[in-house]
Amino acid sequence: MDAEPSTGSISKGTILALLVAGLLAAATLDAGDLTAISGNPIVAVPQTALAYLLVPGLLVSAGVGSLLPGALINGLIYFGLVKIINWLAMRSKRRENKTLS
Repeated sequence: MDAEPSTGSISKGTILALLVAGLLAAATLDAGDLTAISGNPIVAVPQTALAYLLVPGLLVSAGVGSLLPGALINGLIYFGLVKIINWLAMRSKRRENKTLS
């Protein structure tokens, strides 16, 4: 993996990964609201998608008996996933720029 150049500040990809991880970890802590899917399809589709994203952490939570470990697991999973997607996007962009020049 190519390392991002160190500029002394946090990259946009890291900020995005932290935001996504934090939002999904917080949603895991408040997963009780997802048990009743709305009758409105406009609300039900994103609600169902969010419920599927929270499954790994909720499985951990069920095994441990507390939502906090599940929130931490979901945060770590989605932080890593967003960082990998960002790294692949930046790598693709660099390759595209090299071929154009």
